[in-house]
Amino acid sequence: MNKKGFTLLEMILVLSIVSLVTLTIHLIPANDWQTSMEARLYFEQLRAELEQAQQLAMTTGYQTVIHFDPSRNCVWLRPSSPYLERSQLFTPEPWQLMTTLRLNYLPTGRVGTFSQVNYRNTQTGEVLSITYQLGAGRFEVKRR
Repeated sequence: MNKKGFTLLEMILVLSIVSLVTLTIHLIPANDWQTSMEARLYFEQLRAELEQAQQLAMTTGYQTVIHFDPSRNCVWLRPSSPYLERSQLFTPEPWQLMTTLRLNYLPTGRVGTFSQVNYRNTQTGEVLSITYQLGAGRFEVKRR
């Protein structure tokens, strides 16, 4: 560097390094991050929907049916009330719903049976379980 500023060679060298770093950052795939974020958001939304289904059964006095359907890789939430909408959640890739289950939230907020639903990550083999407990109709989510 001379006293008046940077030389042309120094500027070209710095710009080429910055360009290479920028290109490298853009070429790194963000798919892993995106799929893990989609899965996290799906399971958070599923938890919220299940809690809402229980509250809905208690406030309306109608049963709410939850159907875990592996053939479609989705969860159906069906209030028995004719005035309420049904909702459907599709499981994101690479997760696969492994358990068929039809569960009823009673107007008391309880479920009639002890149940467990399993999801499996087809890429890593990781298993996530949702276990319904008798009594208050609460559920617990665990990674195995």
